Amino acid sequence: MDELGHMDEKLWKTTVFQHQVDEWRKDFYQWYKEEIKKKQKKGMGGVGELMFPKQKQRKKRMKHPDSILHKKENRTCFLCMKLHGDCRKLPYLEAHHVFGGANRKKSEEYGLKVYLCLEHHREGLEAVHRNHDMMRLVQQEGQQAFHLTYPEIDFRKEFGKNYLGEGKHE
Repeated sequence: MDELGHMDEKLWKTTVFQHQVDEWRKDFYQWYKEEIKKKQKKGMGGVGELMFPKQKQRKKRMKHPDSILHKKENRTCFLCMKLHGDCRKLPYLEAHHVFGGANRKKSEEYGLKVYLCLEHHREGLEAVHRNHDMMRLVQQEGQQAFHLTYPEIDFRKEFGKNYLGEGKHE
């Protein structure tokens, strides 16, 4: 404003615009209050609820069956028994999913896991995560157990690969 109380054009436009925004806010607030009242009359809830609430989707609960290859309660290492005939009870075992990666969930779902000592799981020369031959041995055992337990399901279709070779599982 100048000394005589006149507004310059820029200030006048800003003031008019602000007045329009304030009017719009008042109108919107009035409309919103009316909508809330309508919803409450219809029994649709009140403030904070959506007019069209989203449907809640429940996650599919994953099955965790016991291993079909090896019982955890035995407290023995699957490979110690298989390779060396060692059936000692061990204080610490780690679960190993026979088919990892993209098939880990399927391994869990079908009970295709074994319990291994640290040496046969991650650390030693015969560890499945360090030795491809040991990994393949466990996978072959897993496929055989799968065929015996689930004869109606096609292993190759489910897991995408045959670990036994041709004709060995029939």
